[in-house]
Amino acid sequence: LSIKAFTNNGSGSVANVTAAVRYATEAGVDIINISASMRDSEEAAPLRLAIEDALSAGIIVVAAAGNFGADASGFIPANIEGVDTIGAVYPLDGLSAFAVAPFSNYGPALNYWYIAESTSEAAANETGILCAVKEDLGWDATNSWYRFTKVKYQDGGASENADAYYSGFYKDA
Repeated sequence: LSIKAFTNNGSGSVANVTAAVRYATEAGVDIINISASMRDSEEAAPLRLAIEDALSAGIIVVAAAGNFGADASGFIPANIEGVDTIGAVYPLDGLSAFAVAPFSNYGPALNYWYIAESTSEAAANETGILCAVKEDLGWDATNSWYRFTKVKYQDGGASENADAYYSGFYKDA
């Protein structure tokens, strides 16, 4: 089920995204991808409720961390507990070390990181992998999907257990 909540130029409203999440929840989808992010505010309260309802219904919600280079805890949907929040990384030395992309939001709200040009692309990668795993399409290590749970931050600090590593395709890598 494909639901479009944004215009062709990428603009949209909280009301449109909220309606799309509610529609997907009522349709009984398995996974919702929200490749968008905005600063959390009172205006976002209906969206928060719609996402929490989807999570309560057992739907996996995947969201882009945001491309503001800031702590994702101030952005929705990244800061909603239970949302699979995805950031972007880039390789430092071939595929042996990775760092948070300068544009990517970061922080404890993030669950996974992908090599990507934006956090929206990273979230789309996560969604694709989750769909493939759900449908048991036989993904194996010959595919070029890299998912990280630990990365180095731009300022030289590090997320928990700073070594980035290849972690396969599954939620509990």
